[in-house]
Amino acid sequence: MNKMKRILTIVLTLALIVTMMPMNLTNVNAKSTTRLSSKKIVLQVGKTKKLKVKNKPAGVKVVWKSSKKKVATVSKKGKVKAKKPGKTTITAKVGKKKYKCKVIVKRKNSIKVTKPSDNNNSVINQVTTKSEPSQIVTTKAEVKTTKTETTKKNDSTTVKPTVAPTTVAPTAKPTVAPTTVAPTLKPTVKPTTVAPTTVAPTLKPTAKPTTVAPTTANGNVDESIQAPVGLVHAPGEGLPYHFAWAAVDGADGYNVYIDGVYVTKVTENVADLDASMFTKGAVEYTVGVATVKENKTSAITSIKYTYDGGVQATTTVAPVTTTVAPVATTVAPVTTPSVPGQDVDESIKAPEGLVWAGNANLPYYFAWAKADGIDSYNVYVDGTLVANVVDGSVNLNESVFTKGSGEYAIGIAAVKGNKTSVITSIKYTYAGSGQPATTKAPEPSTAKPTDVTVAPTAPGQDVDESIKAPEGLVWAGNTNLPYYFAWAPVVDVDSYNVYVDGAYVTNVSGNSVNLEKSVFTKGSGEYTVGVAAVKGNKVSNITSVKYTYTGDGAITTTKAPEAQPTAAPTTVAPTAKPTVAPTTAKPTTKPKETTTIAFTTDSSIEKPFGLDVSQASVGYVNIVWGRGSIDCYNVYVDGERRRTGISAQALRLPVYTEGTHTIAITTVVGKRESERLETQIQITGIGEKETEPETCPEELKPQLKENVPLRDDRIAIELNNKTNGKYSDSEIYWCIVGNNENNQLCYMDKGGNMIPASESLNTVEVNGTKYANIYHTLAESDHVYAPTIRSGRMYLSYGKPVYVKFVGSTGYAGPDLNNPGDVNANTLFEFAEFTIEGKHYWGNTTRVDYFCFPMITRLIGGSLYGGYDNVVGDVGTRDEIFNAFKNEVPNEYKSLVRDDRIIAPCKSTFNVGKTNGNYFDNYINEFWNKYANEDLRFSSESGSFVGRVVGNQMRFTREGDSTVYYVDKPNTQEVLEGKGAFDRGNGVEKAIEAQLCAAFNRGVATEPDKWYTPSKYYKNSVANFYAGFFHEHSVLGKAYGFCYDDVNDQSTLLQYDKADALVIDLKW
Repeated sequence: MNKMKRILTIVLTLALIVTMMPMNLTNVNAKSTTRLSSKKIVLQVGKTKKLKVKNKPAGVKVVWKSSKKKVATVSKKGKVKAKKPGKTTITAKVGKKKYKCKVIVKRKNSIKVTKPSDNNNSVINQVTTKSEPSQIVTTKAEVKTTKTETTKKNDSTTVKPTVAPTTVAPTAKPTVAPTTVAPTLKPTVKPTTVAPTTVAPTLKPTAKPTTVAPTTANGNVDESIQAPVGLVHAPGEGLPYHFAWAAVDGADGYNVYIDGVYVTKVTENVADLDASMFTKGAVEYTVGVATVKENKTSAITSIKYTYDGGVQATTTVAPVTTTVAPVATTVAPVTTPSVPGQDVDESIKAPEGLVWAGNANLPYYFAWAKADGIDSYNVYVDGTLVANVVDGSVNLNESVFTKGSGEYAIGIAAVKGNKTSVITSIKYTYAGSGQPATTKAPEPSTAKPTDVTVAPTAPGQDVDESIKAPEGLVWAGNTNLPYYFAWAPVVDVDSYNVYVDGAYVTNVSGNSVNLEKSVFTKGSGEYTVGVAAVKGNKVSNITSVKYTYTGDGAITTTKAPEAQPTAAPTTVAPTAKPTVAPTTAKPTTKPKETTTIAFTTDSSIEKPFGLDVSQASVGYVNIVWGRGSIDCYNVYVDGERRRTGISAQALRLPVYTEGTHTIAITTVVGKRESERLETQIQITGIGEKETEPETCPEELKPQLKENVPLRDDRIAIELNNKTNGKYSDSEIYWCIVGNNENNQLCYMDKGGNMIPASESLNTVEVNGTKYANIYHTLAESDHVYAPTIRSGRMYLSYGKPVYVKFVGSTGYAGPDLNNPGDVNANTLFEFAEFTIEGKHYWGNTTRVDYFCFPMITRLIGGSLYGGYDNVVGDVGTRDEIFNAFKNEVPNEYKSLVRDDRIIAPCKSTFNVGKTNGNYFDNYINEFWNKYANEDLRFSSESGSFVGRVVGNQMRFTREGDSTVYYVDKPNTQEVLEGKGAFDRGNGVEKAIEAQLCAAFNRGVATEPDKWYTPSKYYKNSVANFYAGFFHEHSVLGKAYGFCYDDVNDQSTLLQYDKADALVIDLKW
């Protein structure tokens, strides 16, 4: 009975509870629950996103907080702004409850570069707020002609960085290699975790996609060949699809597969894949690698990888092996990470797949598999913390190897919150000087070679005749580099010993050396200069040449030595020269390209790929091809070599007969070239005969400073006072602003340091306003070694500095010539715009806004096949240029002359409502009427177009493209400044607008047969004679007189990827 009572009591109690519940309980769901609008967001640096609290109780205050303000901040209203790559958590405190959103910040997708921009109307130049995608020339892709962005009078916020030059080759691999460190040995011990399981390929290598380089036959699977181990996705800055694995001894190369389909072959144990290879879009792929030896391959080692459609790193789980994920056989050295506040938590998974993933350009690069849910990674050398990184890779600095040459333990620990995993580590041998760590440093020997190849006798290094001796050794110097020697690189060697009369004098990593005159110990006379390849603790025989030293640094009076070896190497030579040559000098003005070099065909050299040709215009052909592992090519038109030893790029070359033409490309190694990749094309018309490029007169060339040595790691910017006594060095000022390698706004000090922008730098008071103290005089420093700087601008002024005011840490107020009250309104100044990435320079001076005083700019760089030495700038003194302008231009343009400047048309009397505000209107109407009744036909890098006027629009079609493109009818101001009708639409429409804008400014709009003939420009009665004048009074006719003046290569753009110095003469 008591039992029944207890049961009844329980039932009644439950019934009572149910009756007390709210009647709408079953309707409660997520929609009425307080929550954040997003639980996880991914942003690129500089981007923002608004978070909202859904279903917030009325009257309750929301307090926002970021766990890592350096990664992303959040405003009082929930607006999240990405600051730097990493992870953070945004917390919204609603009353007593907290709601969290995980934020992942990625790097930006593109590198910004500047072109001349009309910024004189701007108040704040936000150089970091807008990123535009770089243009990559691909086969049948849209190619946008770059323009000079022009800010409007009322648009007072930004100077817009413009797109990169359009001559970038398809499938170009990003280059992020440091330039200041020496290559070293590969790790001698494999990781302490088990490598990914290798499996036989489930799909035999199939025919490659048509956009991928052809290669030699893949052959059959040979299971005796060791398959790669340690395959990981190892992204880094600018390397989103970078994969790495442990090198296999004796491998000829590696085949790379995506979903079992062959996509490329590489010679190093790393691969930088292209986004175009992920053909299914943003899904999971299997990335595999097989070792290649002769015509056989190993089984494929593969991992799973999720391609995210273009964001720099996958947002899904880290790659795992196709079979079994790597499992640690023993936990890597369990050293407790020595970071205050970080305890070891063994539940956090330790990193797997740690490998050395470097090469000659990335000697201290390590990679591992990224894990989900990890905030970052600590990096250790011998148990000491040296770095913390977000990605699954790190490029160490050689300074971390504090014991010098020898063996080190490189370790990685995963970081999550304030906890870390145990450390996974591998053994790594650091060689220091580039010599093998297991042998003592070379010492001079006295053995004098008696033949072309003899045995060197450096202590600790034995001669191994199986090591191939260098070939092609030549004296490659000039007046600036009198003791410079070069030779063809040898495959799979560590470095090279250099000898003078048999005595060891130095060791270099690259295939060139710039000797000091102190090595010629006998004084003037003949010497034997020799080179031997070094591999491990063995060396090859010495290859040598005779050289006559004159004693004074002058070029030898005898003919340049010729290499005596005749046997051509039979393997593909590496192409990237390690950038560890002496920092005291580099090639600058090697002889111009010559077509007399004799090349022999070597079928073992990989052929080029991706060749695509099209008619550029009447008598001209466009040629573009892919960039392979050897980025050096010869270009032939109808059997004639027209370009020698150039990088992959887009070319526009003339043909000399009408009809069918054969275009061919070969890959070049030294004086050998691959078999030709050929195609044929029908071209109408005949182009102008190419001649030897016109060069700047010697008396106009800015000269290198004798006391400023050129360096391997940085470009020297040198400024010369050529004002003929008008201004002293203490009266000439310079300042440089731009973004550093992390896209942070900075100024460059005279030591070449990028100092972050801050309002605290505004310490110089002028007329009651404070400006940044960031300028220098030539007396303080007339040169600077520039680090990486993007969207850079250099102001150069006479008498007083250009005053710049920082606004926060992301913007600055620069000169505004439209404001008569601006502090810089009466300052005599010019500016140059540029981007520098390592040794790659891309920039220009400009006349888009005004002319103030003459400058001449020279860019110098070295190259195996001719080098780079180009000059642009103004010809004449300031008075001569002012007087010539007054005397030569039509009356409408004479009004542009002021006492301090010659102003661009739209900044003066050609603007709306001004005297000449309708200057181009009749010419525009003439063009519009003509092409309402006939077709306009033209070809450019973007394709072949046919256009017809319909009302106030032109409608264009492109060959092979069914899309219709539209361009609106412009007015005078839109013609002069490339805005409005000439700055709208998609990429193809803007490319068409660039051609039309250039044609109108040059006075050839109604005569398309003259669009690409500079000698026909500015002959019409209506044209931009302001721009035409500066072309007439410039070095080689190059000037930036309007925003699209780079159409048909008429601008002052200077660009080279191995630049040594930018030299500017400041004149009066």
